Formats: sequence, C-alpha cells, structure tokens
Amino acid sequence: MKSGTYLMLVARPTTPAKCDAPRVHVRTGQFSAKMTAFLAAIQVMPLVKRAAKAAGVHRCSHYRKLESSPAYASVFREAQRIGYDAIFDLAVERAVIGWDEPIVYRGRISLRKDPDTGELIPLTVRKFDNQLLMCILKHYHPAYARVPHSGESRRNLGERLKAGRRRVAEARKLNRPT
Repeated sequence: MKSGTYLMLVARPTTPAKCDAPRVHVRTGQFSAKMTAFLAAIQVMPLVKRAAKAAGVHRCSHYRKLESSPAYASVFREAQRIGYDAIFDLAVERAVIGWDEPIVYRGRISLRKDPDTGELIPLTVRKFDNQLLMCILKHYHPAYARVPHSGESRRNLGERLKAGRRRVAEARKLNRPT
C-alpha cells in the first residue's frame, strides 16, 4: 500500500439490511497489522481479552501502546465506543424484538413441519428480556427510575402488619373474661 493511504476498520452490522456501518480510520503503517486487527476486533466485541486473543496479540501490548501513544489511545476509544454501541443495539434488540427459543419436551427439541418445504424445523416460542428493557428505560428515561421500589412497599406492608397485630391484641383484651 502507498504511504498516506488509510484502512477502514468496519464493524459488521448484526442485521443483513444495508446500513452505514461504523468505521474507524487507521492510517496504514501507523500501527502494526496485529494492533490494527485488535482495533477491528474491539469494534465487534469491546472486551480487551477477547479482542487480543482474536488478533493474536497479548493484552499487555495493548496497554503499553495505550499509555505510550496518544494517537492509538484516541483510535482505541473510538473503536471501543463503536463496540459498546453494537452491544447496546443488541441489548435493545433482545429486550424489544426478542429471540426464538426452542421448546424442549422430555429432553428433546419439539419439531414441526414447515408448510412450504415440508422439512422438520424446531418449534419455538418468542422470548423477551423485560428486566433488560427496564434497565434501558431507567438509564435513558430518568422518569422511569422514579418508580417506587419493592423496599417501599415492603415497609408499608410491615407497618400494616404491625397495626393489624395491635388491633388483634386489643380485640383479645376486650374478649377476655375478667
């Protein structure tokens, strides 16, 4: 490659639809091929240990480069941001769109015939992660964070139980023969 050319590291989109894939521009020769591969891996899965293993570098090499090169640190932060965005998109997809989970009956995956092809395919049920959805809503819409927590309702329940016990004790005193 010619001096001054750029490589574009592109994170693969999770859906097959065409879209502008996020990219980090790395000047050719600016970093070694392995470090460039590491930055590409960070965009897909922003975990240093896994990205280092995928790129064939030791994670200590990344940390040394991070401390010694401001240019690398800048490119790494951008690649990491793209990776976190990809994880966030996956979390939203999992919470809102859900996933198909096969139905298992007596230790075997239940099958059904595909009406078009006649092939046996797994019988599935659509699952959603409501807890993940609530975490996302609380983070991005603070109004949802003000929903009373279970601790408040437990406190009210405890107060109601104490009041009920007092009424029962008073009723017993009234019904006792003197």
